Amino acid sequence: MSAARSEEGIPPRYGIGTFLVVLVALACAVLVGQSFLRLRTVLAVAALGLLSVVVSLFYRLVVAVERIAYEP
Repeated sequence: MSAARSEEGIPPRYGIGTFLVVLVALACAVLVGQSFLRLRTVLAVAALGLLSVVVSLFYRLVVAVERIAYEP
């Protein structure tokens, strides 16, 4: 049985979307001017960045395991 191989990475639109969400969150924090909101925003941005790295690594792990599983 032959499996379809995909050499594609994560589409760039997800990175652009993540960047826009972060930019809007930081803009809101600056406009409101509350230090607590800024701290929460920075922590949320850091968590979002860490989450995106973990998801990206998990995606690469799944692709690698599938590639190994389907090698003849």
